[in-house]
Amino acid sequence: MNDRKMKKWLPFSSLIEQKDYIRDIKQKKLADKMPLISEDQIATINQILANYQQEIVEIVFYKDSIIQSIKGQISTINAIKKYLVIGSKIIQFSSIIEIKKI
Repeated sequence: MNDRKMKKWLPFSSLIEQKDYIRDIKQKKLADKMPLISEDQIATINQILANYQQEIVEIVFYKDSIIQSIKGQISTINAIKKYLVIGSKIIQFSSIIEIKKI
């Protein structure tokens, strides 16, 4: 008897649009949601950025539906455009979840 194995399921991914749609649904299921931060956390973040003295910091931020973390020295803080640069990453103030001095 001939076993069909994966041939049996091949028609379910035969349409390109369907394949893209299924991939998008899987990505949305795995995506993290932007956590809400309190006024106290915002005040702490602002205080650390205002008093920054070239210390090494760990920044937890939200980008591309993923919560990410980076450690290092902040090379640029632009208060007018509301972003900072650490290493080669540009991080918007609105995406910062937490900052810790190390």
